[in-house]
Parts: sequence; structure tokens; C-alpha cells
Amino acid sequence: MFSIWEKQSYLKHDVIIVGGGIVGLSVGCSILEKNSDKKILILERGILPTGASTKNAGFICTDSLTEFVEDIKKMGEKEAIDLFCQRYQGYNHLLKRLGQRGCDAKFQGSYELIDQQDFDVSLIDYANNLLRDIFKKDIFTLRNDLINQFGFNQNKVKFMIESSIEGQIDTGLAMRNLYKYFVSLGGLYLTGAEVKNYKKIDNQCIQVNVKNTNSAEDIIFESQNLVFCTNGFTNNLIKSELNLVPGRGQVIVTKPIENLKFKGIFHMDEGFYYFRDYYGRVIFGGGRNTDFIGETTTKIETTTKIINNLKVILKEVILLNTPFEVDYEWSGIMCFSKDGKGKNPIVEQLEKNIFVAARMNGQGVAIASNVGEQIEKMIYPKIKL
Repeated sequence: MFSIWEKQSYLKHDVIIVGGGIVGLSVGCSILEKNSDKKILILERGILPTGASTKNAGFICTDSLTEFVEDIKKMGEKEAIDLFCQRYQGYNHLLKRLGQRGCDAKFQGSYELIDQQDFDVSLIDYANNLLRDIFKKDIFTLRNDLINQFGFNQNKVKFMIESSIEGQIDTGLAMRNLYKYFVSLGGLYLTGAEVKNYKKIDNQCIQVNVKNTNSAEDIIFESQNLVFCTNGFTNNLIKSELNLVPGRGQVIVTKPIENLKFKGIFHMDEGFYYFRDYYGRVIFGGGRNTDFIGETTTKIETTTKIINNLKVILKEVILLNTPFEVDYEWSGIMCFSKDGKGKNPIVEQLEKNIFVAARMNGQGVAIASNVGEQIEKMIYPKIKL
């Protein structure tokens, strides 16, 4: 039972976005920046974003060297370069929206740790040659001189490669400010709004049923357009099956460490492990590749197997001879392709007026702003005169 005021101000919209993470907010901001007269609603099932937007390690990155080379093997040079550039453009768009203070952005160095004695260092020149015309500089540099200085185990870390264009942000602060920006543009953001299903009435009306915590009767929202920004949870909501699966990422954070020897962001094992400094602490996540089956899940919890694995690497490789204590741990849900080959996000129209933006491949922070622009153009295409 709803009043006429509720029906007019809360229940009827031009675009409903399901999922209030960084992708959903970016879509909403992109639409309102160019269509200020539109009524945009974001429905987020959690009190806080449910996926990985505030549960990641806070990287703004393109690709480590070995990830880039692996992408080339899977996708070819052109597509891998395009994806690399999309991520670079995307996180710069985010920084432009929020400002560096708005997300505590820092560029203190980005490095990849490589444990292979026979690593082919000529790949550095190969990658730089592919990217030089675009960036007008070398992206990757061999920095073995820093391995000992940073306190890493030299028996485990044989090479270290620096990237000149990656950095770190505070994703909690970024999400708060992106939310504030979306609302300042006129958007409406509702939390605790679990979408049960949707029904297309005609080309002007889509009904979205949301669980009502105060009544057995669902709350029915109406919109002309519907966008799913639900990443690893998408196939549970849409009426078709996309090439995507959830992928859980587990993270630990240490208590502050006196005189921590390194700053910046770090990748290991083709990006399956990642760590950074955070005001004297170390945030360390990954290990999904040690249990792909177990981590293909939407359960937001940690496991002894993965957490212990992270602690061992922290002790034996990263913080060698440095005492530390783990303060707490968490997990977040990312999204990848079923076959592991699809590295581009899925940004497409499912049917008339229904769209999806999903499968961020662990790069939602970097690529969400670009995805938002793509969805806006699909919903409101500009007529060229």
C-alpha cells in the first residue's frame, strides 16, 4: 500500500540500475551527466555494496607485464592493447570525477615480483614497443635493485618490474564520494533493496519486484530502462545465461608495522596475488588460483586454506625477517569468464530497454567509468546531424 507521493517520487523512473557498486554508480553518473532531466534509481541489496567495490585491495591498474603478455596470448595484440588502454582511461576518468583527494589516490610505484629464474626479460622491451606510440614513454622497467631494499626474499623474488602508470586508492572513500556525486546529480540510491525478479510490460514499462521487509507484498518499481550491474551475481537475476562466473577474492590486513620498507602496489603470479602498503599496514589478497573450484562462489566468507596460504607468503616472501600480526580478514565477489579467456567486460543489450554491465575480471575500479559511458550511449544514443 503506497501513497500517491511515494508512487510519483520513489516508484517510477526513467532508468533503474540493479547493483550499487562502482559500476552501477558509474553508469548512473554517466547518464545524469549527459541527461540531467532523467530520473535514475539505483537498487542495492546490501546496506553496503555487496560485491567487491569496497572489499578489494584498492588498486588502480592496467596490467602487470606478465598479465599483459598472457592477455596477448589469449586475445591477440590489438585486443590486449585496447583493454590495457581502457583500464588506463577508466581510472583516469574516475580520478577526474572525484579528484585525487576524493579517493586518496597515490602513485608511489607499482611493481611485479617474479619468482622464475629463467624469466625472459626481453618481454619488457616487447611490451614497451607495443605501448610506446600510445603512452609516449616506456611503461615497464626492470628494478631488481629494489628487491633487497624493500626487504623481499631474494631467494624467492628473482626479478622485479616496475610499471609507471599504476597507483592506489582508498575504495571506501571513493565509493562514498561517488555516491555523493551521484546524488548531487539528482540520482536516487536505495539500500536493502533486494531485487527478486522483473517483468517487461511493454516497450515503455518494466516492472522490478523488490523484497519488502515490512510486508509480504513486494515493492514494484517501474522504469522505461533496466540495467544490471551485478557482476558475479548477474546470472541469478537475468533471463539468459551469460559467459560469466563469480570469483571470490580473499584479503588480509596486518596491524601497523614499524618502519615498513616498501610503498606502492605489488603484483605476483600473473596478478593472482597482490599487496600494497596502507599507512604502515600491508593489505594482501589473492590465492584464488590455488582453489579455483572452491572460489567460484558468491559466498562472502573466508576460508582457512586461502588465508593460511596468504600468511605463509607474507612471512616467507614479502615480510621476511619482519614480525607482523594479521589484524583482520575479509572477502569480496568478483566476476570472470567461464573459460578464463574472456577478459573484456560484458556491456550489452539483452533485449529492448534491458542492458547488462558485468564481468569486470577483477578490474572494476579501473574500468567502471568507461563502462558507464558505454551504457549511457546505448540507452540514449546521440543522433549525429
